Amino acid sequence: MLSALVTENRAPALTSRLAKGGAPVLLIAGQEGQLYRIEQSSNLQEWKVFKLVEGLAKPVEVSVPAAPAGGTRFYRTVTP
Repeated sequence: MLSALVTENRAPALTSRLAKGGAPVLLIAGQEGQLYRIEQSSNLQEWKVFKLVEGLAKPVEVSVPAAPAGGTRFYRTVTP
């Protein structure tokens, strides 16, 4: 299961999809040139930085690892 949260005053749109073969992908539609920090959590309490990405004129695609069997990973994006 893949879930995504978005937090920020002027938040980008954070969505997810499955790529061919079933690999999860995050799509971040934000402001061009804006730096976004993608954070990951397994419990919605403790967050760690997963990746930094720069917004483009089109949505940025970020591949993420599949959650462990029976587990869930949550993602959110914030501006640093």
